[in-house]
Amino acid sequence: MRHSTPFPFFDRARKLRFDVNALCDLEATLGQSVGAAFTDGKAGISTLRALLWAGLKWEEPSLTEKKVGEFLQTYLENGGTVDQIADVVGKAMIDSGIVGKSKAEGESADAENPRGETVVISAK
Repeated sequence: MRHSTPFPFFDRARKLRFDVNALCDLEATLGQSVGAAFTDGKAGISTLRALLWAGLKWEEPSLTEKKVGEFLQTYLENGGTVDQIADVVGKAMIDSGIVGKSKAEGESADAENPRGETVVISAK
């Protein structure tokens, strides 16, 4: 499917997709715009869980944030890291074509990220 990104970390192979509806649902859940969620420097684990829910539910409409949290907990208990998840979520958001931030001047694009964009998600 166009604008979806493989997400192999949980119970089965899934794909993240951030379309307009996913981002609207995300904003409603967070109580703020997507841009504000990342510019205030306070995007944490609850933001990551909400992002995963919004990006995964297109394949499974009955998916809940709580279930995503359980998947995330199991993944972390089995040695996975928040950074691994956050990297794929950031890539999926950029791949959507709806959100993204250009790299600073002097940084270059690469084969993985031809437009040279980044989205930063932190668990701090």
